[in-house]
Amino acid sequence: MRVLQIVANIGIKSGVSSFIMNVYRNIDKKRFQFDFLVSRKVNESYEKEILQLGGRVYYMPDPLSLHLFSACSYCSDFFLRHSKEYPVVHLHSPTMARMTVFYAKKAGIKKVIIHSHSTNFSTNICKRIINSVLVSKVSKCGTDFWYCSPEAGEFLFGKKIGTYVPNAININSFRFDEKIYQDKRLQLGIAIDQKVVCHVSNFSPLKNINFLIPVIQNVVEKEPKNWKFIFIGDGPDRSKFEYKLAKMGLSENCVFVGFQPCPASYLHASDIFVLPSISEGAPVSLLEAQASGLRCIVSDHVTRTVNVTGVSYLPLEYGLWVQEILNTKSNEKVNRIIDNDVMQKSVFNINCLIDQIMDLYEDGVSDNFVSIN
Repeated sequence: MRVLQIVANIGIKSGVSSFIMNVYRNIDKKRFQFDFLVSRKVNESYEKEILQLGGRVYYMPDPLSLHLFSACSYCSDFFLRHSKEYPVVHLHSPTMARMTVFYAKKAGIKKVIIHSHSTNFSTNICKRIINSVLVSKVSKCGTDFWYCSPEAGEFLFGKKIGTYVPNAININSFRFDEKIYQDKRLQLGIAIDQKVVCHVSNFSPLKNINFLIPVIQNVVEKEPKNWKFIFIGDGPDRSKFEYKLAKMGLSENCVFVGFQPCPASYLHASDIFVLPSISEGAPVSLLEAQASGLRCIVSDHVTRTVNVTGVSYLPLEYGLWVQEILNTKSNEKVNRIIDNDVMQKSVFNINCLIDQIMDLYEDGVSDNFVSIN
């Protein structure tokens, strides 16, 4: 069964694309194959891996730029030509629903999945209004509705609709390794007895990274030699954030390592994970941090459905975060491994989730399609 994944881009820095690829790598290739319909081409993408795994990549005009009508025309023609080929179409960018899966449903494709991965469109008011209009009738464009957290489901579909399909990761790849812990600290110039706080994100406004500036300042003022802060990722707010820290004389306490396809070694070298987001669907970074056995401190805007190992949820008040960080003891190495064992048994283990996803794809369509290679 070929499943068509529709997504804005297949960039390696995209959390949604990473989720799709995690499923793709683990799904039974004797039963399923993924193809991709993409609206925006980026330089660093999963395209080569997709082709190696047997998938196809189609590029359409971007409907959210100046190519709205050409995108609609492209999709109308595409689904008329390929309707027999795809019993399942899976959209991960709901703002494109009217320009993409609307035509898939019209062409008679039996299962049209719309997947909510977010609880907020943007911090920009104009973008938020436009996106709200684009998804206002999204339920009419699909047949099935998935969400990564109850909050993400309610945000897009309302309270009583949809199927919970949690984000999931390869838990074992984040299992704590003391040698990696020591080697990475040595590489980064961090002493074994120093405490390390890490943050992983795309440095977008929704991640609220600037909230951490006074937090870092206060922690360092109290214990200047004891603390290091590692920042993993890249994005629009990174350069300004880095500049502000330097201006305040905090550069020596902060390490920026840029985007890392797999941040496991940096998580191993850390003690505490922080995420002060304004909103979150179901952050993969928090799952990875828990699988690494880190003590996690996040804003109370983050969904509690991803709390497996004992996450600390705090309101966005600087003093509380400073106190929580200073009072948090490093997790014992044996406990870090125990946390990984707990995560292995959770719904966020890709090995547990993959069977559910395959069943959902096949439900109602497995007996009614012709396999086309």
